[in-house]
Amino acid sequence: MKQSAFSKKAVHINPELSSAYHGLGLLFGEKRQFDQAIVNFGKAIELNPDYADAYSNVGKILQDQGMLDDAMTYYRKAIQLDSHHALAYSNLGAVLQTQGKTEEAIAHFQKALQLNPDFADAYYNLGTVFQEGKKP
Repeated sequence: MKQSAFSKKAVHINPELSSAYHGLGLLFGEKRQFDQAIVNFGKAIELNPDYADAYSNVGKILQDQGMLDDAMTYYRKAIQLDSHHALAYSNLGAVLQTQGKTEEAIAHFQKALQLNPDFADAYYNLGTVFQEGKKP
């Protein structure tokens, strides 16, 4: 049985299980079925308004679709809910970098690294800022 079948079965058994909807959102995201992913993350958030990972994952989908302002809103909400969400800090930094807000981007990458010193993506993202001309 595939992961999607398990998540669907979990939702069938307990339609109030936010983590099952989150799991479905991840699976739809992997299949690049972004509308369905967002619907499922939205249901997870509806059931558990403090679900920081769900907000962060919606942010990533929106970021990948070029909806940067909306992505920032979701990343900021994830950070508000979980101030130790290194991935949300790093992804927010990437959005800020794309928007030319270099100093803010650096601060977010550094915060991500403070929270998770082994976070390779945050190091990479910080490196791209310096490669683009910002000096350390």
